[in-house]
Amino acid sequence: IEANSLTFARNTQDNQFIPSARLALNATPIERWLFIDAAASIEQSTLDPYSIVSSGGLPSERLQTTQYRLSPYLDHAFTPAVSLLYRNENVWTRRSGEASASERRGNFERHGHSAVFTLKPEPLGFSLEGNEEQTKYVNDANSTLELASARAVLTYAADPTLIVGAVVGTEQSEFALVKSRDTIRGLRLRWTPTERSDLNASVERRFFDTG
Repeated sequence: IEANSLTFARNTQDNQFIPSARLALNATPIERWLFIDAAASIEQSTLDPYSIVSSGGLPSERLQTTQYRLSPYLDHAFTPAVSLLYRNENVWTRRSGEASASERRGNFERHGHSAVFTLKPEPLGFSLEGNEEQTKYVNDANSTLELASARAVLTYAADPTLIVGAVVGTEQSEFALVKSRDTIRGLRLRWTPTERSDLNASVERRFFDTG
């Protein structure tokens, strides 16, 4: 539980304390196999803290955001070199208050699935990755955003501290009933010169640009 202070210089308006609360839960139903992350939060804010005040001295366009998150996942190492990670991500966001009426896309849900199967390079290895995500706006059904991708990554361990990889894959996107399909190409690098140093870098050619 925390609170943010909204203070006005020269007491031109009443100072305010805006409370917020967060709750997080981590559980392990099956040791070394099944895990669950869950969270809930409530936050109050204003779209514009410098806007004209409404009756009662509070800033206008006040907004309360409530968010719930549930994310069960499977994470298991079959051998020291072979592992599998699968995650199901679910987020529900709701907004209320004076400003919520103008936020047509303020209430939305995001659901996703991701999976990674990895064979560590010794010196050659690979990983297979899949990802699917859908964002749905409750008050605007035509603005649903869907993204899906699949990647194959060939990795090579140049030495115990340096791993490089080449990425190829495909992705499909859909927004406002418009679909597109593109190819993914990229490179990855992981460098761990010491036990406390870990550098990960990647660059990919995606449908929106290279990044």
